[in-house]
Amino acid sequence: MLANIICFIVIPALAFLVLRIGILTQKELDKLSQKKQAEIDPFIRENAIRQLTEEEILLLQPYLDNEDHIPPPYQWQSSLINYDVTRIKAYIEKDYPDKQNNNYYYKMGYIRLFFPYNMSYRILGLRYSFGSELPNNKSDYINTVEVVFTKSYAIVVKINTCELLEAGLNLTGRKEGQIEDYWQTGNLKPIGLSSAEKSNETITQLLTEESEKIPPFEIVNKREKNQFETAMEDQSNSGKLMIFLFVLGVMGLLVLEHFQSLLLAVFSIICFILAIIASHIKREIPTEYVNHIKTQKLGIESYFYVNTPEHWRMFISNKSETPIDMEVEINSRKLLSYGDYLSISEEVKNYGAPKFIKHNVILTITGLILVVLIYYFTNAGEKFDFSYQQLTSQTTTWNIDDKTNLKKIAIKFMDRINLDLSSVSCDIQNMESKKEHHLQCNKIFVNINPIDSTKLNLFSSWPQSTRAIYDSNILRITKDLEVIVKTALANKYLNQRLENDYKYRNNPKYRQYTKNENIVELIKIYNIETAILTFDDSCKHLNLEPCDQIKNSLANLLSEISGVDLNNWSDVVAYAKSHYNIQKIVNLTSAQNIVQLIAQYRKNILKHFIFDAKEKVAMLQNDENNLSLQFTKLIPLYDKNYNYKYNNEIFKEQLDYYNGILMGNNANLKITGVVTNVSYHNGTVSKLTISTDPIYSIDKNQLFSFLSPILINNFVFLFVILITLINCTLFIWKKAANQLRFEKIISNYSDKILRNHSTVGN
Repeated sequence: MLANIICFIVIPALAFLVLRIGILTQKELDKLSQKKQAEIDPFIRENAIRQLTEEEILLLQPYLDNEDHIPPPYQWQSSLINYDVTRIKAYIEKDYPDKQNNNYYYKMGYIRLFFPYNMSYRILGLRYSFGSELPNNKSDYINTVEVVFTKSYAIVVKINTCELLEAGLNLTGRKEGQIEDYWQTGNLKPIGLSSAEKSNETITQLLTEESEKIPPFEIVNKREKNQFETAMEDQSNSGKLMIFLFVLGVMGLLVLEHFQSLLLAVFSIICFILAIIASHIKREIPTEYVNHIKTQKLGIESYFYVNTPEHWRMFISNKSETPIDMEVEINSRKLLSYGDYLSISEEVKNYGAPKFIKHNVILTITGLILVVLIYYFTNAGEKFDFSYQQLTSQTTTWNIDDKTNLKKIAIKFMDRINLDLSSVSCDIQNMESKKEHHLQCNKIFVNINPIDSTKLNLFSSWPQSTRAIYDSNILRITKDLEVIVKTALANKYLNQRLENDYKYRNNPKYRQYTKNENIVELIKIYNIETAILTFDDSCKHLNLEPCDQIKNSLANLLSEISGVDLNNWSDVVAYAKSHYNIQKIVNLTSAQNIVQLIAQYRKNILKHFIFDAKEKVAMLQNDENNLSLQFTKLIPLYDKNYNYKYNNEIFKEQLDYYNGILMGNNANLKITGVVTNVSYHNGTVSKLTISTDPIYSIDKNQLFSFLSPILINNFVFLFVILITLINCTLFIWKKAANQLRFEKIISNYSDKILRNHSTVGN
């Protein structure tokens, strides 16, 4: 019974009391931060758990003596309040007083913490930047720190399990440095101590013990790499010069296609020779040294690691019961031999060095890029087909000046063709370029079946009333003596009215402004009956906008005539038929409105007929019974009906252009090229694709001359393909040879291990 009471009541109570006395809670931290300076010293002493050790004082002294060790925004303090160590337990976060410069304090509650010797890396759950998110549950990341206080911040002497002595002496790093020096020189030197460290017995003892720990390996001897181990290094250069010269040579041959200079050919040959020489230049490999060591551990344990060949890992364990002989390259830490049976030298002796593929990969990629560029930008495929046809089959040269015959000829791939045709037009859906005097396009249509002019909306075939709309005298306007007199009387009356009005009498500026705004301008419209009858007939045929507005405006001109219903257009037309030379003096603005409506009507008539003609042209060009010519380059077409300066006022020329296409009365085409594709419809030619490159104009004898541009292009194209294929084949062969080599090596090692186990068993 007594034992249970002690176990469940007394022991937990004592533990709580110790914890309560030894660790400041978050609430107490807040109280501490609010105390005045005079009150902090006794408060710290009441909650102190111990005093700073001599070693800790020694390690903190640089941070108190030199303000350069204290980064902003901390304010350097040269002394501690006292040597009492207080334990604090809470979440640690960063406080950014200056976000722009990314300066920050570490804080626990309201206490600012300073971490010497990079001890901040041991903080749990720290938010590393201002923009990063806080942990979801801070209670999972509670840190326990021991601190001593200055007047503005607390210096951490322990965080969680990391003590100041461990961090300040940097035992791990100094031991690694000792091991690295031993690895490079073969001499195991003791860890160096500063005068301050030597003066402290505890620190001296710690460093001496760490220094005297035996390294994880023993260096037996040191030697240079032998020829077999060096053979595993790729001694080829980067390949940049080789690729540059190769590309330069190819570009020289492509330029030769256009300039045909013997110097360019010599230049390209020299570039290729230099590229071959550059590919065989070996880079200088510095002398490398190898350590022969004995060790029981292999890997990252005990400050030592080696780079193990991939195919050896299945035969190696990280630990061995007995020391194993190894040979390791000093700088790269590559494992060159392991025990009695794994050896790079033996691999090279028995199976040769691996095949190196870097140059083959570079040349293959470069060659593929050049092949694509040459094919698309020089039409290499088309030129190769042309040369092949010239060699293997009889090509025909066609001289065509009759578009009907062009539909019926038995033309074939790569035949030469000389065209001299009329009635051709650009594809109206895709006019590539419009110049001032001609069009440029690469798709041209030949009108095999022109449309009779009587079936088109030519200007001459329009109804008389519609053509009369374009008569400049359709609305006759004049300013005769009667108009001048009435204008003067109206303005005189306006002046008198303004002078008699008291609002304007005493304000001359306002009176002048009103006079200018209301000044009377009159004009006489005569032969009104002609305009009424003309628009009546035209609107019956087309009824386009703004017919109704024009009718209303013309009817209003008869407003002073009794017996005419202005809302009944038939009455207006009947009156116009029975009267001659109807006149009306109207305000100039009213007359101008009628003129603008007539201009808009004229424009709409032309737009109507242009739209109709363009639709017919599109149907004609899409008719497979006609003939289309697709060219590889833009072709200039000079059409007498073409006018670059189409605008809203000049539509008649555009209508003439479309009607000219429909009638077959437009441009002529005279050109030479090579047929690269033929399409048929109902047994006749419907589409030809023609290359207009001038190099196709050469004859068969010129084609195979030394400076033939087609022959040069073919040679360069095939040469680059050949180089690409050779290097691609070499790459595949070398990869396969290396794989076979590895399989033989692994098989040999497996056999050795089996024989070794059998011997041990026996």
